[in-house]
Amino acid sequence: MDNKEYTLIKKQLTSLMDQSDLTINGLAEGTNLSSMTIRKILLQQTKPSVQTLEKITAFFEITIAQLFSEKLINIKRIEDIEALKDFYEDNKSNPEYFSSRSKEGIATYFLRNVLIKDQYFSEPRRAKEIHVYIKENPKYSKNFNPKVIAKVLDRMYNEGILKRMDKTGKKSVFYYSVNS
Repeated sequence: MDNKEYTLIKKQLTSLMDQSDLTINGLAEGTNLSSMTIRKILLQQTKPSVQTLEKITAFFEITIAQLFSEKLINIKRIEDIEALKDFYEDNKSNPEYFSSRSKEGIATYFLRNVLIKDQYFSEPRRAKEIHVYIKENPKYSKNFNPKVIAKVLDRMYNEGILKRMDKTGKKSVFYYSVNS
């Protein structure tokens, strides 16, 4: 397997997890794979075996060829994918399996879909300032872990959603703003 194939599988798997609202732990549980295996695939540190690929494709009702395709896979509605539907029903009360319900997932959703629309983000802000703003603004009153906020902001920067400035030049304190 070459680097391109690793990159394609990572891209497809990340997209499948986003579309199905699954965390690494959720995907691991649903496919009967270890979370370490899923992490290593996403970090491109392991070549997934045929058996691993078969478990993933069976869970999402896709083909192995689709995992290696440049074109992103669009899965059917969750209700139409038997294994995924059963997984959702069996694990409703387990928030760690679903991105939108895990603590980091809730912070990610909030920053990507709510706070990014706030004028506050038009000016460059440090992660600590953003944390205080979210916590003390009566409009939000959310107390997310500052490290989680910093991690989500960094991810949003890496995805091109936010701009990041290093005003100190030490690569330790960053200022984030909307990438317009």
